Amino acid sequence: MKEIALIGSYCNTKIKLDILENQIDSLKLLNLDILVFGRYPLPPHIQKKCDYFIFDKSNPILKDRTLFNYLFTHGKKINFLFQDYGYAALEQITKSLGFAKSLNYDIAYWLVYDVDTTEFPLFRELSLDKLNEHDAVCHQFIPHSKGLPSGIDGTSISFKIQTAYDKLKSTMTETFYRDLISRTHKDFISEDFMEECFRVSEMNHYMVTPKPNLPAGLSSTNNRKHGEVSNFPKLSKYFKRCFIGWNIDIDKCVIWIDNIIQDINIIELQIEDGNVISKEVKANKSGGIEIIIDKASMLKIISINGNSINELLDPELDDKYYELNIIQDAF
Repeated sequence: MKEIALIGSYCNTKIKLDILENQIDSLKLLNLDILVFGRYPLPPHIQKKCDYFIFDKSNPILKDRTLFNYLFTHGKKINFLFQDYGYAALEQITKSLGFAKSLNYDIAYWLVYDVDTTEFPLFRELSLDKLNEHDAVCHQFIPHSKGLPSGIDGTSISFKIQTAYDKLKSTMTETFYRDLISRTHKDFISEDFMEECFRVSEMNHYMVTPKPNLPAGLSSTNNRKHGEVSNFPKLSKYFKRCFIGWNIDIDKCVIWIDNIIQDINIIELQIEDGNVISKEVKANKSGGIEIIIDKASMLKIISINGNSINELLDPELDDKYYELNIIQDAF
């Protein structure tokens, strides 16, 4: 039985390239063939690690549609705005499956490039069992840690290639995507589209419950998901979340820290090349820390309370980022 890992990517920054390369290395240790489907060119040294690399310069983002997400935390409302790239991401699945089918592969593991594959062997083992009787193995999408399931998560799915491709190729189209948007609610997203494609194509799929531990490290805006710092070993000892964005109440760039674990009195930050600042801080009555700064082009925590940290949270922050990441008082 021929197996292949299909990796969807749009890696236009160094941090995303590093994450992709680490994922390829981890999957290669499992003796899997690798196909990377890229909307953005990859450097030669990463291409050489792949068995196949497909570069498709088309990127059918729905530029006429903007999506909106938000969360409330410790007296603040954190807003995330982003263009609808959902179809552009899911189109990679059918194109990759079609290529794998032409090479007579039997099983495909679709993964987005930033998925943590530490526990992928468990998902692989389950998939090999369930794909004997099903066309796909997948899990439900949960928007937030406490949210309700909505659609099928498109970050990690396994397919029986020969049947799954034939079923999806005629349903997973931009025409159908736009049609569903026009006929459903305004919050319709790609995960809903995936679920509808599975239903219409009569995809015989197995839904994994509870969902596999294959977390994607970046958010839909390609930054840290919901401000999480769990992947930063030193910072995560002090707090669980850190947001940077534009506070529309005071018209300033701010850093917002909450879910604080240890008291923080002074924090040293690098906000652009050669610009390191030190701030005395104190949690407010809601339990969060707000730090007003000049507009940052990056965010690196140098030290906390005099203890060395040197962890880079956000390597690239531009004007577009601040248009899409808004912080305001909740009440």
